[in-house]
Amino acid sequence: MKRGQLTIRLAITFAVLLILIAGVIPVFSSINTNLRLDDCLDYLSKQGYVAYADPQGILHVTGLSISGSPPLELEGDAKSWIEFRPDLDATKIARNTKPTTIERGIAYGYSLPIGGEDEELFYNICVPGRWDGDSDIHVHFHAWLDTAQDEIDDAVKLQLDWKHVGDGDFVSDTYNTITDEEVVGIAEQYKVIGFNFDIDYDIDAEDPIEGDDTIFFRITRVASSHEIVGEPVIFHAGVIFRCDKYGNPSYD
Repeated sequence: MKRGQLTIRLAITFAVLLILIAGVIPVFSSINTNLRLDDCLDYLSKQGYVAYADPQGILHVTGLSISGSPPLELEGDAKSWIEFRPDLDATKIARNTKPTTIERGIAYGYSLPIGGEDEELFYNICVPGRWDGDSDIHVHFHAWLDTAQDEIDDAVKLQLDWKHVGDGDFVSDTYNTITDEEVVGIAEQYKVIGFNFDIDYDIDAEDPIEGDDTIFFRITRVASSHEIVGEPVIFHAGVIFRCDKYGNPSYD
């Protein structure tokens, strides 16, 4: 083979390699979680999946198969938040006929005066195994005002008492207390307001909250800095966990 022909063949081979590398690099880079949503959609489409992003930017993929031994763990900004509704102890309300049930059309809730015997709501929830185990847990309540408010400083204050119990623990009569005051100001009757609480998962360093623990809650109303007229009507409770895994290796 002549020297000129060899040089041409080497040049062609080098060009082909460049083309292949240029085609391969985007495929691998599109797996990187830091790339744009469009890159993910393009990659999944090329792999034969039906994929789209909804208006909120959440990726939906039809027929995507993920294999591996559970749990599948997520890292960094791949962690997600999930909200659960805690179980309300309705038997205590029925027995004491307190707090008072309030109806508004087809909506209903429980009015909370300040203090008073049995004017409290009890809940409990099981900590999901998918919780990341090292972040605080968020609790929120929604209520509507049963009376219009006419002063700019009008406020409502709720108190949340909580404790957690795990397998093998001894159930004590102690608990932790946190409060949240919301200034409602001048507001119309039936306006919805929210209350937010952060549960410090490792407030007890020797006994932090763990997956599958039970958290017990009690919500009451306490005096605020500038009391409202009337009462808040609690109609929603939610507990929010940050999750870093999907699936459990067993049913325990």
